[in-house]
This record gives sequence, structure tokens and C-alpha cells, in this order.
Amino acid sequence: MRRLDGPPIRITTSLPSKAKVTQQMAKPARRTRSPISAADKAAALSLTPVSRETEARLDRYVDLLLEWQAKTNLVAPSTLPNLWTRHIADSLQLLALAPAAKVWIDLGSGGGFPGVVLACALAETPGTIVHLVERNAKKAAFLREALRVTSTPGMVLKGQDVEAELTEATKCWKITPQLHSSRTGGGGWIVELDQVERRDQSATGDGTGHERN
Repeated sequence: MRRLDGPPIRITTSLPSKAKVTQQMAKPARRTRSPISAADKAAALSLTPVSRETEARLDRYVDLLLEWQAKTNLVAPSTLPNLWTRHIADSLQLLALAPAAKVWIDLGSGGGFPGVVLACALAETPGTIVHLVERNAKKAAFLREALRVTSTPGMVLKGQDVEAELTEATKCWKITPQLHSSRTGGGGWIVELDQVERRDQSATGDGTGHERN
């Protein structure tokens, strides 16, 4: 290229070397740091010890919860660093209050506390089933997936609200609600089933006790 009124002008184009381009392409993606604390998990399991098999099921449940938490608000984000002590240990302590219970109802199960945790702990106990009652469709979908990945004995039932759910439950089972105080100081309801059989099998039309839409 030559200017009309002067000497030629040299134009140089600089391109990145092949090695530099390859290095940039091979750069690993930044990993998102897990909010779960190993110390918190250890503290929870010291409060409520479980078998190695139960711990493995709980690990799969926690991994799934963190995956879904990014798109569905299952638990308060501020509680994630203390998930094991705040939610899992608090759920497991219910087993000591009803050690012989094999059939449980979790009304308004939400993210699966305590229902999915109890199902994980009772998975190896014959005759155990945990009914998870949840009205939110997204949370109900999460609960079904949680039962699947943990291979636990449970069932997700559709509900309207806690009062309606409890009223509906009395039509199918003989129950004894008992108010208890959780490890974190909150109040909640334990629903004990005095008998597994339905009061009135015509209430749902199938008589099995396993389908409620």
C-alpha cells in the first residue's frame, strides 16, 4: 500500500500462536463451590448416627436437592451451610420419638424434610412407607425424583393445605396427631398411624391405600 504523497506504508497483522489458542480452549471451567460443610455433616451424624447405607442415600438426596435448589426454592438459601444439622439431623431425631412406627405422613413435605430423610433411614425396615403430601407441583416433582434416586419406600400425594390434608387423612387412616418440639426449637406435628388399613375403602374407590390424587 502506498500513500499518494509519500513512501510505502507497511501493515503488520498479529495473530495468536496455535499453542496459545489451544491453551485458552483447554482452560478448565471454574467449579462452583458447594455450600455444604463437611464439619456440619460430621456434627449432624454425631447427633443422629445412621448406617453407612443410610448415609449414602442421604448423600444422594442432598446432591439432588442442591441441583434442584438452583431452579426451585426448596429450602431457605441461608440454611444451606448448615443443611445437615439444621434439616437432616432435625428430621432424623423424630425416629426416637416413634421408634416402632413404619407408616408416616409428612404434611406439606416441601423439600423433603422430614419425610424423605425418614424414608432414607427406614429404607431397610420391612413394611415401611412414608407418604409425602405436597400441593406445589414443582416440589412434588422433586419429591418423586428424590424417592427414585434414593430407592426409598415412599409415595407423593397431592394436597391443598395442612388443615385440609390432616382432615382428609382422618378419612383414610386412624391417626393421632401429637405436637412436638424440634431440635431447632420450632413446633411441628407428628402424625402416627394407629392402623395401616383404611377406615373406609370406598373413600378413594381402590381400597389399596396407595393412590390419592
